[in-house]
Amino acid sequence: MANYSILSSFGAGLTSSKFFQTGPGGSFLGSSATGINFQNPDGTIVAITGTGLVVADNGAGQMVPTAGTVNNVTLYASDFATQLAGFAGLSVTAVSLYDTWQVSLGNVFNFLLPGADTVGGNVGNDILPGGAGDDNISGGD
Repeated sequence: MANYSILSSFGAGLTSSKFFQTGPGGSFLGSSATGINFQNPDGTIVAITGTGLVVADNGAGQMVPTAGTVNNVTLYASDFATQLAGFAGLSVTAVSLYDTWQVSLGNVFNFLLPGADTVGGNVGNDILPGGAGDDNISGGD
């Protein structure tokens, strides 16, 4: 079971294609064994955390995940301090997340929320995705 939450009013209106823009090859910011960061074209930052994360050049000059398990994905404003929205409680391979992100931006939420998940909103006009399964969706305050 995964959890998705809008973490601030600035995260209102987020859709899968706004969270995961143009595939992660856009702008690689850095990585470690526990984190990989990408910057979207609009300046927002996707921070992926997990275990055993490894990235390598794919031969086309893009740094791509080649190993590891993703546990959390957080979208930050361009200041890399303001959290907009995030996924927690994940257990997906970094390679499968990357592949889904590259192929189908609009389906990344469905990939990350495949079962009985918890989805929470915040103040604002939130778009709350439910995927397959018996989801618990709360609009928040």
